[in-house]
Amino acid sequence: ALTIIVWARSTISVAGVLPLVSNYDATPQNAQYTLRINAGRVAWASHGGGGTHSFSGTTLTPIINTWQMYAVTKTGIAGTVTLYLNAIADATTGVSADNKVGTEAARGNTRVGQLGDFAGQRWTGGIAPPLVYNYAFTPGQLLNYYEKTRYLFGVNE
Repeated sequence: ALTIIVWARSTISVAGVLPLVSNYDATPQNAQYTLRINAGRVAWASHGGGGTHSFSGTTLTPIINTWQMYAVTKTGIAGTVTLYLNAIADATTGVSADNKVGTEAARGNTRVGQLGDFAGQRWTGGIAPPLVYNYAFTPGQLLNYYEKTRYLFGVNE
């Protein structure tokens, strides 16, 4: 199980990839996960022995120059992955056991605002320190965290 939460503000809009938090290196089996914006949507990619699994949100679009809370939750080894923007669920998908986040020994380097050492795949804007948990937050827990922290980022809606 996994939860990643990060407040971020992008200063550009791109059709490509803007990584928020990734655990990725040049060896495919060590490329574990990436929470990112891809083609203007919140997106997730995970990699394991069964190959790559990636998907994007479908309805919510990040707003440029605005602090927003991005989150992903993953239940169990073979379970459900849900993407959130400002504590609102945007997309959910199932993940097989073949596509689990690997063992400690097989992990790459965790990076904030960067996808491995790939030039051009870097965040442009601000990113607050991400939170990573070894359990999946419930929607209520994410909403509670959003409500308690949004004022720190000037979100008063």
